[in-house]
Amino acid sequence: MTRVRNMGRILSAFLMLGISSMCGAQIYKYLGIEDGLSNRRIYRIQKDGRGYMWFLTQEGMDRYDGKRIRHYTVLDGNLKVAPQVNLNWLYTDTENTLWVVGRKGRIFHYDTLHDRFRMVYRIPGLQDDFATGMLCYAYMDRGDRIWLCQGDHIIRYDTRTGIAQRLVSRLRGDITAISETDGTNLFIGTVNGLFPVRERDGVLEALADTDSIRTPVSELYYHPGSKKLFVGTFRKGILVYGVSAGSTLRNVAVNRITPLNDRELLIATGGRGGIQDGYGLASAQTLYNRRLRQPQRHERRQYQ
Repeated sequence: MTRVRNMGRILSAFLMLGISSMCGAQIYKYLGIEDGLSNRRIYRIQKDGRGYMWFLTQEGMDRYDGKRIRHYTVLDGNLKVAPQVNLNWLYTDTENTLWVVGRKGRIFHYDTLHDRFRMVYRIPGLQDDFATGMLCYAYMDRGDRIWLCQGDHIIRYDTRTGIAQRLVSRLRGDITAISETDGTNLFIGTVNGLFPVRERDGVLEALADTDSIRTPVSELYYHPGSKKLFVGTFRKGILVYGVSAGSTLRNVAVNRITPLNDRELLIATGGRGGIQDGYGLASAQTLYNRRLRQPQRHERRQYQ
């Protein structure tokens, strides 16, 4: 027990030193309502091709140019849209163009020439009420196509051509996350678990999977270098798909998984931190630094 406590202290100290060195060269600036931010609650952040920082807040879209913040009113025709249900996801495509997607099925494109947001698509039948339903998830793939998920139904909008296509799928349960492995293969997370699928001519075909994950999925991230899929779940913490069965952080609510560099992931959580055995995973109270390396031989023996 004493050895475990001492190891915990050493690992904690090492982690804090790592985080300090990682953040030491960074410059941070606080932006608040007094600086022009429309609301303190920020849901999404994106940087566009001109270097502007965009903040999706509870009140809508804010742009920061390094000196001042400007708030944008987003319209559907002449009608101002309610940001709480119409401005929910923020993306930049391969040309660094900004896109906004709302839970009521609207897609907005930032028009740099006229400095405004322009609505380019809306799912037919979704009205501004709760009776007609809302999207549960949206995703932009590597081909600049936006996936609009309403329950287990998917409409895919091609931002390059302006064509929307309804995909055929046998998935059951609300879609919560999507991650691609290549141009045709992807993983889809739902409230019922994780499903590997292949897309062919608008049809999502389920693939045979041996390591089935049948627990609600909250977040997905595929790391091409290691060819590993990191699965955030509410019940079992973080699972590494395709790795040994013990690679799990338990009792961790995962909010977001994002790459820091080619070898590290940042995992934001709503729970307390821990140390993951055998795979080089260390954590702080709300920030997990995932080092993408294979466990060394002595580490494998230690945890076998």
